[in-house]
Amino acid sequence: MIQTLTELVTFDEFILVDGEYQAKLFRNCDRIESPIFPELNLTPKQVFAKGQ
Repeated sequence: MIQTLTELVTFDEFILVDGEYQAKLFRNCDRIESPIFPELNLTPKQVFAKGQ
């Protein structure tokens, strides 16, 4: 399936590791993984849908 840019929802997570930030990108229906909130069960699409 090809998605248009208006359908692409992304969420960037930045984690400080050894004094440098590492970025992880989550798209649309990827489960957001968080070392701080391991029980978090949300996708970027769900996060941004709440604001509409």
